Amino acid sequence: MKGFSKKILLSSFIGISPVLVSSSFAAGFALYEQSADRLGTAYAGVTAAAETVTTTFTNAAGLTRFNQHQAVIFGTGIFPEMNLKTTTALTALGTPISGKNNEQAAKSALVPAFYLGGPITSRLFYGLGVTVPFGLETEYAKDTKARYFATHSSVQTIDINPNLAYKVTDKFSASIGVSAQYIEAKLDRAIDGGSLCVAGLVAGGLPSASAALFCRSNGLTPGMVSGDGQAKNKADNWGYGGNFGLMYSSDENTRIGLSFRSAIKHKASGKIKVTLPSVYSSNSTLARIVTARSLKSQKVKATVTVPESVNIGSFKKLNDKWDVMADLTFWKWSRFSKLTLKYDAGLANNVTEERFKNTYKISFGGNYHYTSDWMFKFGIAFDQSPVSTSHRTARLPDDNRFWGSLGLRKDFSERSSIDVGYSHIWVNSPKIAESTLAAPNSLLAGKYKNSTDILGAQFNFSYA
Repeated sequence: MKGFSKKILLSSFIGISPVLVSSSFAAGFALYEQSADRLGTAYAGVTAAAETVTTTFTNAAGLTRFNQHQAVIFGTGIFPEMNLKTTTALTALGTPISGKNNEQAAKSALVPAFYLGGPITSRLFYGLGVTVPFGLETEYAKDTKARYFATHSSVQTIDINPNLAYKVTDKFSASIGVSAQYIEAKLDRAIDGGSLCVAGLVAGGLPSASAALFCRSNGLTPGMVSGDGQAKNKADNWGYGGNFGLMYSSDENTRIGLSFRSAIKHKASGKIKVTLPSVYSSNSTLARIVTARSLKSQKVKATVTVPESVNIGSFKKLNDKWDVMADLTFWKWSRFSKLTLKYDAGLANNVTEERFKNTYKISFGGNYHYTSDWMFKFGIAFDQSPVSTSHRTARLPDDNRFWGSLGLRKDFSERSSIDVGYSHIWVNSPKIAESTLAAPNSLLAGKYKNSTDILGAQFNFSYA
């Protein structure tokens, strides 16, 4: 990574955000969980409510509503379930893969965020957000039948996003911001040492039956854990983008908002670490297979573009007790059509067809002001997945999801308050039938059972 000192400066933030769970957050690998004040409304109101300076991330034009400076510290715990029940698992040779049929591939995680915002002049305002806008993690055991398709997969981002907002008139505000975004990706899988042995010997002219016998005699039976190796890819990059926002208030009780965040193109670089059973180095015949296929550690490059998004939302204060709000978000996920890992020392490129489709999320929510210092929140949402059944992978077994959310706010004083939110996400039970371009005879077929519970809290402190 360029700018090693920047990575050191971010290490403490990354350390409490240990890679994220793909089935847990927004569809695809975007993360809506950037605040607790909107978690309780299923993120309805993110574009127009502007209750805290967390609006820096979703629509910084809302910063013009703050006449004091405010700091917000946010954290959310993610408790996912992602269970795969495998029905069919075949090696590159089309033979059965040994291992466990059932697998829990998700882990709990903590996602943090930090915000600052406030007035510079009566019309000019600032905001700063440090967030985790994209992320995923799945992890399969090394003895599961899915291991040749994926073991550990993670994408982690850190986004530093300063903004300026300007109150054009008493009713209309606009904002602009820039993002410096760090991404780190890890993509691991097992190598089927048995299939590698048979395929290599057949390619060299040996009959398949003789090749299989030779491989078994050296402890390399296709699809068996005992003959597995490992391929571990790791790459990172800094990318840059921008955002803008608009907000119009027809009166003190009614607001509409529009915001846009640009795509960010990451040209990530790193290395792949390859390990194989020791027999591949001690046996000269097997060593030639390794040499012919350049199965060794080497540099890797990959280009990943995280998509742009557009938010449109409204907020209405009905009376002293009730507020209602709604939001609609569009994502241009079609930018993520394939993932290609390019190697620099002869190893064949690894290409995964993703073919994501553009998506939307729609949410509705409300606030109930119980007393002057207690507020309760609720919301529902539908979140469309960019992943189709024909291109679903073990690394990202995503599907459409439905949100149900509750939350509360407690004001301790005019300067300090706390927001707490909870969401349960129901995910359609996605089916998988994955094979790879390099090995069309391979197959991972099965069905997932996915759901997630999310609990978030944030502390808000205002100061002159």
